[in-house]
Amino acid sequence: MAPVTPGEPGRVLSPYQDPPSLWRVKLGLVDPGPPSLLMEIGNALEPVVIAHARREGLLPQGTECGPPVSAPALRRDYLGAHPDLIGPDGPIDVKVVSRTTAAWDGAIPQHYVAQLAAQLRCLGATHGRAAILSCHLDHGAEIRLAWLDISAEWVTAVAENAEAFFEDYVLPRRPPPTLRSAGAAAPYPLDAAAEVRPATARELEIVSRLAELRASTREIEALREELAALCADTPAILGPDGRTVATYRPETRSVLDRSALPPAAVQAATTTTTARVLRVKGV
Repeated sequence: MAPVTPGEPGRVLSPYQDPPSLWRVKLGLVDPGPPSLLMEIGNALEPVVIAHARREGLLPQGTECGPPVSAPALRRDYLGAHPDLIGPDGPIDVKVVSRTTAAWDGAIPQHYVAQLAAQLRCLGATHGRAAILSCHLDHGAEIRLAWLDISAEWVTAVAENAEAFFEDYVLPRRPPPTLRSAGAAAPYPLDAAAEVRPATARELEIVSRLAELRASTREIEALREELAALCADTPAILGPDGRTVATYRPETRSVLDRSALPPAAVQAATTTTTARVLRVKGV
């Protein structure tokens, strides 16, 4: 089974490929086909962009080229990565942009943040400073270098999402939903002293019913909310065999806060929130 390649964790945040499409590719149900002409042109121009950035002194001293696409990917758990460049602090990915959207104003598109987080994970880092080196063809081939501090929460979230995608959908060959809920937020942090406990009869009934109702989104969400309320006192519940049947733990997300920056700013600010997310095994 192929790993999730570096761009793919970001595709949950991207309009270019949704989770069901990625699932079909991972199971070999569809041929991803050759890259588009626009993508081939972008790949061909990347070495030119890198050479120009070196001449202009934009890249940090000590920046090296990452492994070529023909070489084995850097691997970490369910993630695989081919960083274009590896700087002294972290990866630098190169993008050739044919149409500059508003997502590039004073920041970088959020799905590229997920890509950089995946690359950091594959480099063995828990967090770090990463960048996007972009050439904007529609702006006279303008070269931009946008730096971003990728938090440990981002790196962990991307790794956990990749793991959940494979274990919840790819390995059991179950189609994922087009959109995935982030879960309900607890009104207060979970007590650090709370311990896992055996599931109650009602909790086991809900877990079993959820597995039967994959096609009924409305009822699933109602049951998930009820189960989350029942699990407010614990990070996980166990089945009769002692195996975890559901978890309800805090997960932290960092999102770009563009409103905090002027349009010309090149470094994105981030805001961080923590919410408990309910995960039910087999659903």
